[in-house]
Amino acid sequence: MPGYQRHNFHNMKVGSILFLIISFDPYSWYFIAGYLFATFLCGCDLDTRGDMQNNWGILRYYWGLYSKIFVHGKGKKKSKLIDGVDVKRGPSHWILVGTLTRLLFLIPFIAFAFIYNSVVAFKGIEISYVIYLFQSSFYNYETLYFIGGMVVADGLHIILDKQE
Repeated sequence: MPGYQRHNFHNMKVGSILFLIISFDPYSWYFIAGYLFATFLCGCDLDTRGDMQNNWGILRYYWGLYSKIFVHGKGKKKSKLIDGVDVKRGPSHWILVGTLTRLLFLIPFIAFAFIYNSVVAFKGIEISYVIYLFQSSFYNYETLYFIGGMVVADGLHIILDKQE
């Protein structure tokens, strides 16, 4: 299984090529941001105590809970595939499922940042309007492109793990 640095190296090679291909799209920056976010901060190996968790600084302790829930896999046994799903690694290495679980773990931070920003920027605004803005921010092209970038980065990670 490739280590953190090797995953990053391959993700950056593929990411550079992807950026050249999709750079004409006005939303490509969101895709690249999601791709880089999944490569360096929120990737499949966030369930291990290592470099990816350390990139979060003090917030790495929050991801310790994630690593207890989603166990990376134990031992040096080869991955076992059942219907194309890596059951040894667990949900963190399932395409789309792993990405969405990490995003679900981020919702408290996103909600806090959004509400804090709304309260500071718009003093006296009704909380129901803040909740409406928060919910509507998930249903736009920028969010879809960002999540798409994360899914592609996670997919490449899973492919690299299967190559070893």
